[in-house]
Amino acid sequence: GFLGYVPTGAWFIPTVELGIALSIIYAAAVAILTEEGHPARERTMFFVTFAIGMVHGLGFSFVLHEILKIDSPNLWQSLLSFNVGVEIGQLAIVLVAWPALLLLRRLNVTAWHYSRLALALACIVIAGYWTYERVPAVVDSL
Repeated sequence: GFLGYVPTGAWFIPTVELGIALSIIYAAAVAILTEEGHPARERTMFFVTFAIGMVHGLGFSFVLHEILKIDSPNLWQSLLSFNVGVEIGQLAIVLVAWPALLLLRRLNVTAWHYSRLALALACIVIAGYWTYERVPAVVDSL
């Protein structure tokens, strides 16, 4: 990680990158296989959201380690700017996608259901490809 608080073994970064792909597959599978509003789904999605945040945060820390130096004069400003930029990007996506999905749900529930399914399946396919790409790096690092 950026501040040096995570393991430095050759296996760690490839394992985190694989974990990122697997976390996306898992989240999409939960979205497909569980009923909306079901208490088990709500608990599962809380865990999934937390785990994805942690794993993706580790991934970002490796990127930061490559582009910033620990002794940079503006380290904290750079870290804050990076994180604010990531959050603004996520917020922009949500501000576009969420209203569109809500409108679709109001206009045509069937189309909304199939759109959610298609989006989740697309996430599974893309993250599945990432998994396929990343497994050899994990195996080679062991």
